[in-house]
Amino acid sequence: MSSMKDREPVFEEFSAIRAVLTFPLFRMLMSQSESVTPCLSIVQEPVCGRMSGYTSAGTRPLDPILIVKVDFTEPVADYYNYILILRLYTESGIPIEEAEPVQKRRKTRIFMKGNTVACCQSLHNEFNEYGYYFVFQDLGISTTGRFRLYCQLYHIGHSKPVCDTLSSPFEIFSAGKYPGLRNSGPLMKAFKDQGVQCQYHQLL
Repeated sequence: MSSMKDREPVFEEFSAIRAVLTFPLFRMLMSQSESVTPCLSIVQEPVCGRMSGYTSAGTRPLDPILIVKVDFTEPVADYYNYILILRLYTESGIPIEEAEPVQKRRKTRIFMKGNTVACCQSLHNEFNEYGYYFVFQDLGISTTGRFRLYCQLYHIGHSKPVCDTLSSPFEIFSAGKYPGLRNSGPLMKAFKDQGVQCQYHQLL
């Protein structure tokens, strides 16, 4: 059994993961993931949203919520070791913190409310076909404008992203200009029926 000094960092933003990964386990995860080539696809794109407040109670999820699917070149047994991390980009594809003047720059997490990291889940879609998905059910944006979401896929055995993708542009409105919620699609219903905590809207 390895000692504390045998432990090494895997991903600097996840201290909880670092605390439980021993060096032998780290090497094993590295070797397993190196033979797999993942590919990301966004199966549900956000269209718009109402500007969120600056407290957790004021978070307004994007509409519809972001759902990203990952496909692998071969079967994987450790899909749960993959995580997806989001960053907020401008419509033109620039990180939002780099798009502001230097004197006004703020970190991306100030603009994004809710979870910006999701774990991989094995779920079936509306056609009862199983796949691997990342669901961002409570992600909101706390400023108005047109944005995109930059998605980076990580395996906990690697310190660098293994692949990435960029969402289509969507718009965040102020409360007075927000056009209202849209009907949720069949994919959302399928996920909700499997216990995924997400807001399902079926408007009259």
